[in-house]
Amino acid sequence: MPRPLQLIPVHTEHLIERTGLLTIIMLGESIISLSVGLADINWTVERLLTAATGFVMISSIWWVYFDSFHLLSEQKLTTGHSIVYSHLFVFIGLSILSSLIRHAILDDIVLSDFRVLSVIGAVCFFIGKQYAYFMERPELRHHLVVNTLAVFVLTGFALLLPRTDYILLGLTATMICYALLSFRYQNVPPKRHDHRRTKAIAGEQP
Repeated sequence: MPRPLQLIPVHTEHLIERTGLLTIIMLGESIISLSVGLADINWTVERLLTAATGFVMISSIWWVYFDSFHLLSEQKLTTGHSIVYSHLFVFIGLSILSSLIRHAILDDIVLSDFRVLSVIGAVCFFIGKQYAYFMERPELRHHLVVNTLAVFVLTGFALLLPRTDYILLGLTATMICYALLSFRYQNVPPKRHDHRRTKAIAGEQP
């Protein structure tokens, strides 16, 4: 690790707060873009139900992302790289998943393309979201791997559905299932590594 990063570790609470705020902005922009893009279409009961599903999906993403956010703020980070770089994939996944809602409502995309985008969006979001926890909270790795595999299996089943609005409903159910699975590790205490942090600040060799 570069010497300056050893001497001045990242301010964990500040970094967590800023990345969380940026994610809130991304979610808000997703809802705004959907509202603007769908303002002038002819609404039917089917489209209303699909739009409601999309809103539940965005709410579920918020739940999945922020419900376990405190687990990172409890950990003393050294560089914060695991959070900063992994959020590139989080934001890519969020952008793709939010665009899928619009396509499902309008039904203006080929089913095979919708499936490909669903895979890319889900993989980017969950891998990006899980990476920081995997690196910074090693005691959670077993839960993270099991939960992620379960999510990908459920996503695979959702992709077998014959219509875009059905796939969107399956992806929404997958998000909710992950949020419920995450309850298993919400209260796992962090492993403290403060002695390494203290040595780094003091300029000692570990």
